[in-house]
Amino acid sequence: MKALKINCPICDRREWRYLGTSSLYIINNKFVSTDIYQCKRCGVLFREADENTWWQHFQCASYTLLDKENENKQAREGFFKYILKLLREYLPLKLDMKVQKVLDIGCSYGHLLDILKKKGLKTYGVETNESLYQKLNKDGKHQIYHTLYEIQDKFEIITFIDSLYYFKNPSEILGIAKDLLARGGVILCRVTNRVWLIKLFLLFHRSSYIPYNLIGDARWSFSPKSLKMLFQKVGFSTLKFIYIEKEKNMGYKKSLFYLLTQIISLLTPLKLCPGIICIAKK
Repeated sequence: MKALKINCPICDRREWRYLGTSSLYIINNKFVSTDIYQCKRCGVLFREADENTWWQHFQCASYTLLDKENENKQAREGFFKYILKLLREYLPLKLDMKVQKVLDIGCSYGHLLDILKKKGLKTYGVETNESLYQKLNKDGKHQIYHTLYEIQDKFEIITFIDSLYYFKNPSEILGIAKDLLARGGVILCRVTNRVWLIKLFLLFHRSSYIPYNLIGDARWSFSPKSLKMLFQKVGFSTLKFIYIEKEKNMGYKKSLFYLLTQIISLLTPLKLCPGIICIAKK
């Protein structure tokens, strides 16, 4: 382990606490060990890995594989319909107005865009994975960009669905997204909520190894506090946080865990739900 020589993208401090290691899946069915740190000020967790390791991981992650598309669609269809419901609630305009444009950053197979397109929106996506990018362009259903930096348009809706925490500098990416918002537009961001679970695990286990199923594959693991600080740093003042999960086809134990943590998150100050949705208005 070495000292981490980067500033936190949320609070700009360089005060890191080493937590342990966790594995990251890469090509050829291999795993590599990565160091996990926590910012002492804002609480965000950071997984240190070089860019080549991240590139290899994104070539073989399950949400980038073409033969996993139907499986992913079935698992997340209910969640994407819930996203549509939230957008109806928080957008100032009617969702079926065709003048509205939506940009999904990290759109993967384009399943959320498919649902929004059926409601009359003009759909755009950003997908950096080469295979998915080529597939989406070949399908021709949506306007797809390879990077966020090439976009010149304005959008009423911008979504980050389990994608913001993969970027090297999430505050920079969120700032660019904010500049792409039309006046009165909204950003809807969903991230996993695992920091509390990881800290609880380390409290009761002497091992410094953090299992993959606890931390997932995120580069940044946000707590509610650190996610709020990130949006405020970029300049958002109107924030709505939602602690709820809407997945389908979960096993009995996972469904029970989701239900219990959702109830605790709704009724107490403890925000333990496995996912956080933040809605920010420009």
